[in-house]
Amino acid sequence: MTRVRLILLLLLLSLSTGGMGFEPLELDDNWKSGRIYKMELFEDANDSFDVFSVQTAPFFKYDKKEVPNLGINDATIWIRFQATGASDDPEFYLRFAYSLYDEIAFYQFEEKGTLLKKGDVSKSRPFHERSYPHPNGIFRFEVNKGETHTFYLAFKNLEQSILPLYIVRATQLSAQLKTEYLVVGVISGILIIMFVYNLFVYISVKDRNYLYYIIYILFLGLTQISITGVTYQYLWPNWHWIAIRSSTLFPSIAGFFGFVFAISFLNLENYLKRVTYVAIYPLMIAFILSSLFSIFGLLRAAFILMQATTMIGAFILLAVSIRVYLKGFSSARYFIFAWSILLLSAVVFILKDYGVLPYNLFTNSSVQIGASIELALLSFALADKINQFKRENELANLERLELERKNSQMVRNQNKMLEKKVAERTHELNKKNDELVEAYESLKSAQTKLVSSEKMVSLGQLTAGIAHEINNPINFVSANIGPLRRDVGDLIELFESTEEILKSGNSEDAEQIINEMKEDVEYDYIKNEIEELLRGMSDGTSRTVEIVRGLKTFSRVDENDEKIVDLHEGIDSTLVLLNNSLKDSVVVEKEYGDLPKVECFPGKINQVFMNIINNAGQALKKSDNEERGIIKIKSWRDEKNVFISIKDNGPGIPDEIVDKIFDPFFTTKAVGEGTGLGLSIVYTIIQSHSGKIDVISEPGKGAEFIISLPITSPKNDERQE
Repeated sequence: MTRVRLILLLLLLSLSTGGMGFEPLELDDNWKSGRIYKMELFEDANDSFDVFSVQTAPFFKYDKKEVPNLGINDATIWIRFQATGASDDPEFYLRFAYSLYDEIAFYQFEEKGTLLKKGDVSKSRPFHERSYPHPNGIFRFEVNKGETHTFYLAFKNLEQSILPLYIVRATQLSAQLKTEYLVVGVISGILIIMFVYNLFVYISVKDRNYLYYIIYILFLGLTQISITGVTYQYLWPNWHWIAIRSSTLFPSIAGFFGFVFAISFLNLENYLKRVTYVAIYPLMIAFILSSLFSIFGLLRAAFILMQATTMIGAFILLAVSIRVYLKGFSSARYFIFAWSILLLSAVVFILKDYGVLPYNLFTNSSVQIGASIELALLSFALADKINQFKRENELANLERLELERKNSQMVRNQNKMLEKKVAERTHELNKKNDELVEAYESLKSAQTKLVSSEKMVSLGQLTAGIAHEINNPINFVSANIGPLRRDVGDLIELFESTEEILKSGNSEDAEQIINEMKEDVEYDYIKNEIEELLRGMSDGTSRTVEIVRGLKTFSRVDENDEKIVDLHEGIDSTLVLLNNSLKDSVVVEKEYGDLPKVECFPGKINQVFMNIINNAGQALKKSDNEERGIIKIKSWRDEKNVFISIKDNGPGIPDEIVDKIFDPFFTTKAVGEGTGLGLSIVYTIIQSHSGKIDVISEPGKGAEFIISLPITSPKNDERQE
C-alpha cells in the first residue's frame, strides 16, 4: 500500500513540473521575440486554487491557438508553460501584450519544484508600484543554460479574455515599446488635432453638429487610448475607480454621442423618422444603461451590453446612412465611408483576437487606426455639409436677389400705374373738391340766409310785440291830446276874458264876472281832468321809455368784445320785449340768486334767453293743459360758474327727439313757422362761451333748460397764465 502511494506521488510531481504534453520552449541565442504557442490553460471558475494547489490539478488543457481567446469570462485563467535555457545570456522578459485586464500574477518554478520568482500587476494598485513601468503585464526572469523552468500565470478579467504572451529580450522589448508608443502618439496626436480643430470650428460657426462631434471625438479618443493602457499610465495612474471602468464607460458615452451626432448630421428625424424612433433611440438608451452599469460597478454586464449595442448600432448606422444618401443627401457619402472603415477595422481586430489574422502591430492597432480615419472622414463630411449649406445659401441669395429684382421691376411698374391712377384720381378729386367748395359756398349762403331768416322771423315777432307794447301807451297819449287841447283852449279863453275884464278897470264886477266865467267853463272839472290826462300821458311815456331801454339792452347782438354784465338785466330786458306775447297766457316767476357779473358777449347771451323763453311761451300757448302757463326762471352759482334755469309746465319734449333738438334745421313746428335754427344757435353760443346747456324734460309736465356759464372767460384765464 505504501508503495502505491509513493508511485502516485511521483506521478503527480512529474505532472506538476515537467509532465506536459509538449516540448518546453528553447530559449537560445537566436531567440529575439517569440510568442508562447506551447501552453496549457485551466479555468478556475470558483477561484479555489492557488499556485501550489493548481500544480496538481488535472484540468490543464493544451491550447493550440496562436493567441487564445476565452471570450467574456470572469473565471481565473491559469496558464502553464515550460522554457529551457539554451543561451549564455539568461535574462528574458515575459510580456502579456494586452492592457485590458484586472490582475496578472507571475510564478517561476525550478525543476525541483522550488518557487524561484513571483510578481503581479493589478489596476487596483497605483501604477508606480509596478516592477516594469508599462500598462502591459511585463515580468523579468532568468533561465540558466541547461535548466528547464515551469511558469504559471494567473489572469483575471471581467471583460474579453485574450492571452497574447511573448518572451523577449530586453533590447527587443525596448524597440517594441518604442514603436508602439510612437503609434499611440501618432494616433493620439491625430485625435487631439481633430478635437481642437473641430472645437475652433464650432466656436466659429456655432453649428450644433460640431458640438456633438467634438464630444464624440473626446470620448472615442479616450476609448481608443484606454485600450492601449496609456490613460492608466499617464492620466490617472492612482485612480483605481476610473482605471477599471474606462474600457466600458468611455465607449458607452462615445456610442451615445455618436448616435446623437448621426441623428443631427444625417437629419434622420426628417429622412427616416420611424427608423430613428424604433431602432436608434432604443440603442441610445442601451448605451445609457451600459454607462450606468459601469458607474455602479456592474462591469461584466456593462461590457456585454456595450459590445452588443456597438455591433448592432454600427450596422444600423451604416444602413441608415446609405438610405439617407439614396434620398439625396450627398454629404452622407463621407459618413458611409467613415463608418465602413471603422467597421472594417473592428472586423480586423476581432479576427485577430480569434486567430484568423496574425497578431501584430497593425492588427492590434487596427481599431485606433480606423477610428482616426473615421474622425478625419467625418470632419470632411461636416465641412462638406457646411460648404453645401453655403452653396445653398448662395443659391438662395441669388434667387432672392433675382426675386428682389423682379419685385423691384414689378414695383416700378406698379408705381407708374399708381402714379397714373393717382394723377387721374387727383384730377377727379380736384374736380370733386371744386364742386364741394361750390356746394359748401352755396350751403353757407343758404345757411346764412336761413340764419338771417331766423333772425328776421325773430325780429319780426319781436318788432310786432314791441310795436304793440309801444302802441298802447302812445295811443293813450294820443287819445288824451284832444281832451287836453280842449281843456287847455277853455282855460286860455278864460284867461283872455279875465285879462280883458282886468284891463277894463271894473274891479267891482270883475270877481263876479270871473267866477261866472269859471262856472261856465267848469274850471274845477277842467283842472282835475287836465291832471288826469297828464298823469296818463306820463305813465304812457314811462312805459315807452322802459320798452326802449329794454330794446337797447337786448340789441347788443353784434358786439365783438366781451363785457362784464349782469345777466339778470339781460333776462329782464328779454321779458320786457316778450311781454306782449306772454302777458295774456303765461305767468313769469323769477327766483334770482346772488349772481356776480359775468364776462360774456351780452347780446348773444340775451339771444339765448330770448330763444328759450320764446319757445317756452309758444309751447305753453299750444298746450292742452288747463292750468295757467308758468315760466319759472331761477339762477344760482358755484365757485366758477353761474347757472340759469328756465322751466315751464308745458307739454314737454318727447323722449325720442330730446337728443335732436339742438341739431341744425330740426323743428317740430309747422312748415313756415320756423327754420329749426333757434336752439342750434343757442347751443353754438353756449359752446363758444365754454358753457354747457342741459335739457330735462318729462312729457306732459314740462321742460327745463339749465344753462351754465363760466364767471370769467376761459380766454382771459389762458392769457393770464
